[in-house]
Amino acid sequence: MQLRLELQSTKKGSMTMIDYIMKVKAAADSLAVIGEPVSEQDQVMNLLGGLGSNYNAVVTAINIRDDKISIEAVHSMLLAFEHCLEQQSSIEQISTMTANYASSSNNRGGGRTYTSNRGQHYTSNISNYRGCSRGGRYRQTGRYNSNNSEKPQC
Repeated sequence: MQLRLELQSTKKGSMTMIDYIMKVKAAADSLAVIGEPVSEQDQVMNLLGGLGSNYNAVVTAINIRDDKISIEAVHSMLLAFEHCLEQQSSIEQISTMTANYASSSNNRGGGRTYTSNRGQHYTSNISNYRGCSRGGRYRQTGRYNSNNSEKPQC
């Protein structure tokens, strides 16, 4: 009875997906050892039921299928979805860091003013720096541009 309750109440929380899958599998295996095997579909439902709201998209995709899905296929889908979430989080962190840097450099009054030995003044502004690589060092183009409404598609 306690093992079945453990299986049904296991939540992913802060565990990695692989750890969560292994914990649910261990509970199902323990039940099988004592003569109370858990069907694959029940394992799938318990696994999906313990996921947080950030997994709603993949849970819905699995639940609306007409055919039965194997536990291995569910594992693969969940691991792939976790990978996409991690990539998306990394891109959002980079965007935030870039925005914070741009904001702090804009608060400097347009850059530094230098005086040459001939009395001429010029202003150096890091936001205009293009660097020597393709597209410049600070220019954001292509797939990971600064437009936050565009999320990467996994």
